[in-house]
Amino acid sequence: FSLEEAPKHFQRISHDWGFNLVRLSTSWEAVMHEGPGIIDHSYLAYLRRLVDLAGDFGLYVLIDPHQDVFSRFTGGDGAP
Repeated sequence: FSLEEAPKHFQRISHDWGFNLVRLSTSWEAVMHEGPGIIDHSYLAYLRRLVDLAGDFGLYVLIDPHQDVFSRFTGGDGAP
């Protein structure tokens, strides 16, 4: 979701539902979608801003760098 939508989601998770931890799943390919070793720094900045916003609502964040199979070339979305 967008950074603009994040506060309403974090408010619901923390205040309405009473949670204090969220799992933020991301794929390897989202970080290096242009190829091995080519890091998308703007995507990492987006993740950092999400973590900061979650903290504003008293939420801890578990970042889960998820890998599914190996890569999109083998039917998954993991390491390129």
